Amino acid sequence: YTSSWTSDPPGYTHDGSETVLNVQPLETTTYNVEVTDGFTTLPIESVKIVVLPLVGITLNPSDTLIEVGETAIFEVDGANNTSFQWQVSTDGGGSWNEIIDNGNYNGSATNTLTVSNTTIDMNSYLFRCLLDGRCSPLYSDAALLNVSLSPEVIGGFEDNTVCEGETVSMPFSITNFIDIDSLE
Repeated sequence: YTSSWTSDPPGYTHDGSETVLNVQPLETTTYNVEVTDGFTTLPIESVKIVVLPLVGITLNPSDTLIEVGETAIFEVDGANNTSFQWQVSTDGGGSWNEIIDNGNYNGSATNTLTVSNTTIDMNSYLFRCLLDGRCSPLYSDAALLNVSLSPEVIGGFEDNTVCEGETVSMPFSITNFIDIDSLE
């Protein structure tokens, strides 16, 4: 016997005697087969292969710098996904845990995660999102949460009296200061 295959949309043809045919369509395609043994031709049979698009990420979350107690927002967006699930790593990406909404996290199953009531202990946490769909799931890039203490000016200022034109030194220091250029 011989089987003759065609497709709709057009572009695929094959003649042979195989009992298994492997195809890899890029779009939803109907395959039609006509089988003959040289004497009898069987009615055309058809099979429709529905091709689902893969999940894609169109926006990855970005690193965020905040002070203790401030709120951080991480956003992700995708194509062809059916769900979002945020994860957190507290060990530099060695392990990841799913986030559930609680006093620190809101939006754990949406494209926008809000991290509230931040503490200095949350500094260097990593956040990523799992975008799942009917085909392969995909993880976003990880985003770093930088949490800093609020800067404080420590003075020791004292009132002073000087004559006109004299220079006065007023020593002070700043603690918890982050050099923004060092973060780039």
